[in-house]
Amino acid sequence: MVNLTETTVAIAATTFIVILIILAKLSKQMDELTTIMKQIIRKLVQQDETNKWTETLLKEKFEKVINKIEEQTKLNGNK
Repeated sequence: MVNLTETTVAIAATTFIVILIILAKLSKQMDELTTIMKQIIRKLVQQDETNKWTETLLKEKFEKVINKIEEQTKLNGNK
């Protein structure tokens, strides 16, 4: 006959093992989410660098156009 202590120990051990399995799965999911978040952050940093480069390039282009317009305005004003 199985006594109450053996049953309690078996239930506790089974519960403990189930909890460990659940924690292991959660840990794996957290690792996967962390990896995904790191990839997203890398992409955002790359995009930010690209945006800064594009902004600088566009500013230079606009400055050239503005300078040409100002030169043409001065030349047309002197005629």
